[in-house]
Parts: sequence; C-alpha cells; structure tokens
Amino acid sequence: MNNIIKISTIILSFLIIVFGVAYALKLPILEKILSGKILEIYQSVMARQYFPETIGQYKLFEDISIKVETKKRCNKIEDNPILKATGRTGDACMETFVAEYRTPMSSTTTDIIRVNLSRFTENKDMFELLIENSSDPDTLDGLAVFRLAPFELGWYPSSVFDLIVTQDGEAIVGTSSIKYEYAGTAIGENEVTRYFLSKYSPRKL
Repeated sequence: MNNIIKISTIILSFLIIVFGVAYALKLPILEKILSGKILEIYQSVMARQYFPETIGQYKLFEDISIKVETKKRCNKIEDNPILKATGRTGDACMETFVAEYRTPMSSTTTDIIRVNLSRFTENKDMFELLIENSSDPDTLDGLAVFRLAPFELGWYPSSVFDLIVTQDGEAIVGTSSIKYEYAGTAIGENEVTRYFLSKYSPRKL
C-alpha cells in the first residue's frame, strides 16, 4: 500500500512539473491533453498575457476569478444567406478571447470597453466575406477599421490575431445584477481602444 502511495505521489509530482514547465513556456502540450471546461479555463489563463491589468484609467474587470473568457463558435456556411451564395459548405469557426475594462465606479455606473481578440480556425475567408457584407468601412487616424454596430470598432490586425473588435458601453450596477447598455457611438478615443490599435495595428487591405 505504501509503495502505491509513493508511486502515485511521484507520478503526480511529475505531472505538476510537466504542466508547470508547459505553462511557463507557453507550450501547446496542455491544449492537446486538456478538454472541455478545463481546457477553456486553461486557455483563458494563458490569454491573460494579451490584456494588461491597467490601461490608463481603465482596469481589467474580474468576474468569478476569471479575467479573460474564451469563446468558441462555429456557423454552418450553407445556413447563412450571404455565404450560401458561394456554394461552399461546412463550418466557419472562430475562437475569441474576451475581456472587459472598466473605469472607476461613479455612483452606480461605469464606462466599459469590451475587447474581443479572435482567431479564425476554419474557413477564414468566409468570416471575412460575412464581415465585408455586414459592416460599414471607416477610418480612424488613417487606419482602416469597420463598424458592425454603432458602438463597435473592428479591424483586421497585421499579426497574432485575425480580428479585433472593441465595444463601448456602460455598466449599471444594481443590488443583485449588472445591466449593460450600448447606446453610444464608438469614436475610438478611449485609452483601451487606442492601446489595442497601437499594439495590433490594422493590416493594409
């Protein structure tokens, strides 16, 4: 019995060391081993490197000990009226890291900027075609951006990610809930949007 305990302890210690090294070096080995919710949590922890704790007066908001959320979605190409016209079939998939920045609370409200850093994992050209047909092109200080909605600014960064979208809004904090409002128009003047535009500048189209 003691030998079994010793062997189990050795194996557990070995796994902790391997996982620790993989995490420290940002190796993809854990993404191949982990799955489901555990994998999402791990990816969210790893994605923290892309989001500074503080940008000007904005601070990264922490929700249930997770500051960055990982979202994955796939859409059937043939189910979308715009994409169906291409004659293509299959899935268009993307993975997005989402974080929220807030200014200091003023009474019961605070300004928020939600940042979405996305990678297209399947059929990237289908996503770009969809965005092209459902957004309005714009420029910001000579940089090519687009609007999916008045409160959003999006662009195709030149490296690291395939798509970045920032969303300007307001959080109204109640006694037991938080209400989000996106009633304004994003003009790109806030410190968060400026940071990500500078860090991941739009590629030339």
